[in-house]
Amino acid sequence: MATTTLPRAAILKLMFPNGTDVPHLLPADAAKLPDSMIKMLVDSAARTTDMTDILVLHYDEDQLLETYFRLFQFAKDGKYAPLTGRASETYTRPPVTRGTTLQASTESTFASLKEEVKLFVLGMRSGCKALQTRSTKNILHEYPIYAHELVLLIRVLHDAQICPLTDTDGELAKMICERSKLLAKELKTDASCTALMHEIFKPRDRLAIALRGATDSVIDQLLDSLA
Repeated sequence: MATTTLPRAAILKLMFPNGTDVPHLLPADAAKLPDSMIKMLVDSAARTTDMTDILVLHYDEDQLLETYFRLFQFAKDGKYAPLTGRASETYTRPPVTRGTTLQASTESTFASLKEEVKLFVLGMRSGCKALQTRSTKNILHEYPIYAHELVLLIRVLHDAQICPLTDTDGELAKMICERSKLLAKELKTDASCTALMHEIFKPRDRLAIALRGATDSVIDQLLDSLA
């Protein structure tokens, strides 16, 4: 792993195996990212090439390409395309009354949601509040959250040691609770998913935090639906 630190006056360039061009990040734009984010970019590279005014970070795999491409968009413009280049559809999350029957987003939209959740995790791990806010907004309003999508969101956060109920934005935690209750029947069809949901939702104090102001009966209903 590379350990070179980034001179703040240097242009940052990322190189991936497939030759995909990730636009340079100018010093003024790099300065918008916290030092912890810059360190994560450098440390995740396989090697670096220091050209004095340009620091090139080389990656041996394409796994981080989509994530870092959107991070650079965010640093430049404060926003990024919520869907990958493979996606052709943009969605608004359907109202919670939907989802009582088996539904799923398109393959391309699901792939885009996976990238979105990666950005959210990156924002959490680096302490970049602005990126957390942007990715939370996209998850809430740009994607349909059915059972398959909900499990993806919860599992990725859980694997990253981020509690979906207590470590996330209040609105996101509330959505996870609401959708979990509504989609409980579908969620129970997967034994591994059921075990994960029980691990996350069973502690009442977590639900109390996620559902601020909710009565005991509301919390009980959610727990009963996942039992």
